[in-house]
Amino acid sequence: MWKRLFTTIRYADAESASPRMHSDFEIESQHLDGYNKLSEEMKSFSIIAQAQHINYIKEKLSSKKQLVTRSIPVTIDKVQIQSAKSSMKKEELILIIESLIRSLNETNWPQFQGLKSKRKDELLIILQEVRDLTN
Repeated sequence: MWKRLFTTIRYADAESASPRMHSDFEIESQHLDGYNKLSEEMKSFSIIAQAQHINYIKEKLSSKKQLVTRSIPVTIDKVQIQSAKSSMKKEELILIIESLIRSLNETNWPQFQGLKSKRKDELLIILQEVRDLTN
């Protein structure tokens, strides 16, 4: 019975006895299904999720306004659709900028203080600056 199962799933003893080769993350995640490339946001998922979690907790504790969240885009195509700058609200821009800032070196953080007091056009410029620094 076990032999038949192992044959069905194409299990080979030689595979488990030899050391596994770990692929480079970049190569492994470059193509999901041959057509879509993994977005930078998905690669830094834990950083973005942590920033959104902190913002969520702060908003819930202060209960001032409704929280603005966006899903994390998986593919580059989804990023382009989601990041149509003209359709973003000020709160969404701030959320994206804050999540990207967390992926920067801590020495760059102070230059992006006081985002909530900035106008939308200023936030769009800051967003581009942060994106340039992350690339």
